[in-house]
Amino acid sequence: MLGTNQTAADTALSYLPRLVRSIPGGRKKALRQAVEGSFTSWPGLRGKAITALKTIGYDTERVGLLRRERISRGNDD
Repeated sequence: MLGTNQTAADTALSYLPRLVRSIPGGRKKALRQAVEGSFTSWPGLRGKAITALKTIGYDTERVGLLRRERISRGNDD
């Protein structure tokens, strides 16, 4: 759903905290990459995507000249 279109990605991000309970272990990297891919395609979803990942336990870090927030790579299993 994250790669289909912006509306589908927005809906998926809304339900992500509830859906993550059913994701098997060892899939955190794939989940992070899918979410990051969605806001690469649709930049307006960046804030919502980062908030959703923070809700499910991902740490964030500030990077770059503008100190932009991104999901920490240390969360992957």
